[in-house]
Amino acid sequence: MLALALSISTITTHIVLMKRVDPRVSSELSHERDEFNRVLLTDSGMSPVETLRATLRRSVPERTLALIGVLNHQIVARSRSATALSFGSQSPLLAQWSAATAPTTGSITTDAEPVSYLAVPFTVDGHAQPGVFVAAVFTGPDRTEVWRITRITIVVQAVALASSPS
Repeated sequence: MLALALSISTITTHIVLMKRVDPRVSSELSHERDEFNRVLLTDSGMSPVETLRATLRRSVPERTLALIGVLNHQIVARSRSATALSFGSQSPLLAQWSAATAPTTGSITTDAEPVSYLAVPFTVDGHAQPGVFVAAVFTGPDRTEVWRITRITIVVQAVALASSPS
């Protein structure tokens, strides 16, 4: 009976910890969207490329966050961490972002690790070509940490079960 209770506890803890990853990622993506919108409002009159580059210049580099600017199905600006995503010009995801007419969210698994993203299409007065601002959060480190905690819990519980009287 103790083994069943410990198993249920481990599974429940794992699920709860994994569910905490998603709100943190959503919060980070929302923050980046808000920062982008702030650039759009305060620096009006710039071209789409200038807007995207200004946003990246103002961002604080983070290892788990990639920022990408897309115009005409081409990446015109990217943060250093975005190079890990290695998108080619024929990438289906790049085509999807370029065709977006409303903010789009999703998750993908890249060669580097899992990523959750938010793509925000925008237009600038006086410029016919719309641009797309993309914020992508690498979720691998968070999920790896949850699995590490789960493994530790399993080992501790196995030791407890092995040392408990039958």
